[in-house]
Amino acid sequence: MKAEKIVQSFILTTVSDNRSLLPRLIVGLIFLSEGIQKFLFPELLGTGRFEKIGFIDPAFWAYFAGTFEIMWYFYSYWAVHENCSHTITNYHVDRFYYNQMAYPYR
Repeated sequence: MKAEKIVQSFILTTVSDNRSLLPRLIVGLIFLSEGIQKFLFPELLGTGRFEKIGFIDPAFWAYFAGTFEIMWYFYSYWAVHENCSHTITNYHVDRFYYNQMAYPYR
């Protein structure tokens, strides 16, 4: 039971530093390129691929998947931006707070 809680806390914990920026950017770019390719090459990666797999309405699912992948790119870009702005804001607030504590009578 204790090991399960440790694993859950490790998986579900987020970090506020910049360790996750590069993987988020890479995954976001992969989603963007795959989503655009579904629209540019419909026979190979879009409708044709979903038809070959055996989907009932391959055109709908190809466009849905392409749109979803492009949306995930924008979400990952937003997450990277929020992470960077949060880190920068915390740095300036902490720096201001510690300077005030070090010299309270300026």
